[in-house]
Amino acid sequence: MSEVVKPRSNTAALRETTSEERTWAALAHASTLLTMLVSLSTLGIGGLLFVFVPFAIYLVYKDKSDFVAYHAAQAFTLQIIGTVGLFVAVLVGIIVLVLIWVITGLLSVILIGLLLIPIAVLLTVAFALLIVAVPFVIGGFSIAATIEAGSGKNYRYPYLGDWVSEWTSRSSTPTTPAV
Repeated sequence: MSEVVKPRSNTAALRETTSEERTWAALAHASTLLTMLVSLSTLGIGGLLFVFVPFAIYLVYKDKSDFVAYHAAQAFTLQIIGTVGLFVAVLVGIIVLVLIWVITGLLSVILIGLLLIPIAVLLTVAFALLIVAVPFVIGGFSIAATIEAGSGKNYRYPYLGDWVSEWTSRSSTPTTPAV
């Protein structure tokens, strides 16, 4: 039994999704988990190719199904933002932690740095936990989206879903040629 889904366009009529649409939308979201698994096993390098799986699904279905295109665009956006965001967070975090530990080490010579050691340890542990937790959070959202899309529901990622919806409705609006 399928549920009525609101298409990308605000003016389009509500309609039911087909089994094929639900399957491809769910696969687009599930590809996030595949990307994470491949990234983990290849230290991130192999995951760079799998980021484009939902984009390929989007390209195939953008003119066929608003439902699949929207979910594939969401999954692709989540993977790109997650991948780039995690990379930037790791890079900035490592630079900041190195600076904190260097300052702590230098100030330890005059004993003031000894007070900073617990703070530096706390920041290092917090950074490590954050870097480990982010993929699990992204994976959790991906699992929820896979289940919802597979059921024919129009799942929206928090914050990201509205932005993607706005973008896809703008990109699907036909333009009239200037006369």
